[in-house]
Amino acid sequence: MTGNVDSSGGAISAHQRMTLRANAAVFVPPSPWYCCIDVECVASGMCRNDRAVARVALVDMHENVLMDQLVKPRGTIVSYLTPITGIEVGDLDDAPCLEDVVQELIRMLPKNTVIIGQGIQHDIDWLGLKRGVDFKDSFDIADLFKVDTKNGRKIGFSLRHEVLHLDGFVGAGSDIQGGIHDASVDAIFSMRVFLRFHSAPEYDVHLAKKNCFELLEHCLCGSDCLLLMGFQWVQNMHTMKAS
Repeated sequence: MTGNVDSSGGAISAHQRMTLRANAAVFVPPSPWYCCIDVECVASGMCRNDRAVARVALVDMHENVLMDQLVKPRGTIVSYLTPITGIEVGDLDDAPCLEDVVQELIRMLPKNTVIIGQGIQHDIDWLGLKRGVDFKDSFDIADLFKVDTKNGRKIGFSLRHEVLHLDGFVGAGSDIQGGIHDASVDAIFSMRVFLRFHSAPEYDVHLAKKNCFELLEHCLCGSDCLLLMGFQWVQNMHTMKAS
C-alpha cells in the first residue's frame, strides 16, 4: 500500500478507508528496527487538546505501509475536523476500537523498534505505548532542526515546513499538508526526512536549520496553520456549542 505517494513524491491519493494488514509480515533486521507512526485525531471536546484517535498509520524504513487504520472513538465526537482529517460522519461507524488497533499494532512491532515521527511523543501517548515494553526507543525528527532564539528559547518547525524547505530526499519541496492530512503520507515523509538528516554531517544539519528558520516568515503553514489549528478551530467549536 505505497500508492499514497507517486515516484516523484508529490502526488497524494484521496483519503480513503484502509484496513489492517493482519497478515503483513514484519521483517526484523539487526537492531534497531526503524518505523514511523502517525496518528490523526478528531475533536472530543471544546478545547484544543480534546482529541480522540481516529486513524493510525505504521510505515517501515522502506516506506511499506504496514498499517493504515481508521479508529472508532468510544466517547462523543464533537467534530470530525474534516478539512484536516478527511474523515466524515459515518466513516468511523464500522471501524475497530482503539484498544483492538493498538493490540494489532503492538503485535507488529519487534522489541528492537525505534519509532520515528514528528512530535512523536504525542502519538506514543495517544496510543498508550510503553517504552521498553512495546518498543525500544523513539526519535523526534523535530529535534533535529530546533533553533535557539535570542531569548534563550528553542523553536521547532512543522513537518510541512520541513518538507517544503529542506532538500536531498524524494518529494522535497512538496506541500504535503496543504489540505487533508494523510497519515501514511506524513509517516513516509517523516521517514524520508529522518533518513536524510539523522546521520548527515553536522554542517548539513546546520544549513537545514538555518534555511528552515530564515524561511519561517514565508512559510505557508505558519500563521495559516496556527489559525486553522488554533483560533479558527476553537471558533468553530464555539459556533457548534452556540448552535
